[in-house]
Amino acid sequence: MSRLTHAHPRSQIACGIYTQIALNLFAKQPLLTAMKRGLSAAQAFYEKDNLYAEELTHYKRLLHFEDFIQLPQTNIKSSG
Repeated sequence: MSRLTHAHPRSQIACGIYTQIALNLFAKQPLLTAMKRGLSAAQAFYEKDNLYAEELTHYKRLLHFEDFIQLPQTNIKSSG
């Protein structure tokens, strides 16, 4: 559904990651488990397609989950 307004592959990956994590949370998995499994599932799905695989590089910090969960909140930068 994100493709209607956010058709860029990078945006689609973000929505896919979010959806995978949300599905795990709905399945009553603990937060960190839901995140780790969701990220892993999304990575496995998107790395099969060259168009998306190139965009996965923008998520490398997030996909290294063990390092990411140790990251101080002040080191996370984002914009609207």
